[in-house]
Amino acid sequence: MTTPGSLTRLVLLALVALSFVACDPTTPSAAPTPNQSASAASAAPGSTATTAPAPTTVPSPSPSLAPGAAVTDENGVRLEITPAATTINAGKGLDFTVALTNLRATPLQYEGRDCFAFFYVEAETPREPGGRTDWTGREAAFKTLVLGGGPPQKVYYEPAATVVEVLSKDCPADSGMTSPLAPGATISATFHWAGSFEAALPVPPGSATFRALVRYANTDTLVTQPPPPGPTGCPCSRFEPTLEDLNASGTTAIVGKTRQMASLGQVLDSALANQQLRTFLSKHELGVDDCIVNLDLPDDAGPFLPPGPGWVLEVLCLNPRRYVYLKIDPWTAAIKGERDCKVSCWR
Repeated sequence: MTTPGSLTRLVLLALVALSFVACDPTTPSAAPTPNQSASAASAAPGSTATTAPAPTTVPSPSPSLAPGAAVTDENGVRLEITPAATTINAGKGLDFTVALTNLRATPLQYEGRDCFAFFYVEAETPREPGGRTDWTGREAAFKTLVLGGGPPQKVYYEPAATVVEVLSKDCPADSGMTSPLAPGATISATFHWAGSFEAALPVPPGSATFRALVRYANTDTLVTQPPPPGPTGCPCSRFEPTLEDLNASGTTAIVGKTRQMASLGQVLDSALANQQLRTFLSKHELGVDDCIVNLDLPDDAGPFLPPGPGWVLEVLCLNPRRYVYLKIDPWTAAIKGERDCKVSCWR
């Protein structure tokens, strides 16, 4: 998160290309998020970027997809996601197999880190009913802004709960830079999604979008690590291939029943009825003062708020610097805890 507290932007962080460092050729880049732009994967300032003509591809027939599968072919690289089923019972998990295939006539370099692919599942928290419409003044402005009616540079509504990163337990550990994928070869891994948001809350019936992201070097020329440093040692020269993003996505249906979550409007109504937040808003005008609002379902609400599943509403204003936090029950929208601080007191 790039803002104080728990901010996780839906306008997500710029990509960072993988670096090869002579003293440490395995230096990883930061994990991306599903909507990042491939154009941001440029070489770092002061680095030596490697470019080459477009790679040679080997003609390959379109794959016969399993039900519910998603596939993307680009520049001789294929990324495929196959869910174990086309539907998932609410509150239950589902396995997804992600496969990367090299259709080129030359080896394929890709960013490895802990796995060759990043995998995410996106699901919506309830937005209806909208709740009260009789708020006035700053309380009404707060609700409107947080629900998306205000300038994003001033107030953010960014629930990280709607995007869950899923890690694989069987992903090959080889680096895709030092051990490229041979022509015609496929590498695969299984990702298990628990069917829940980050706070272990079952996703309600509806649909969920699954996404996989791979970063690969779009060149026939392999980029190898530079020779060992001379007697002067580090700082070492940095070599970076030009990495491009390959995305694939699909949807799966969620059926059955779960305990009904409170809507976002109901959560905000409960927060606005809290005297601590109302006092805070009386001293700060959102959209005018330098304030940030974050609302999400974190795994850990920190040592100052009660444990267990729940929304955490964080409001930070800088002049004067002040934080207010509320822990809100995800089903009843009741306030479970509150905190007012001069410094960040969540983490």
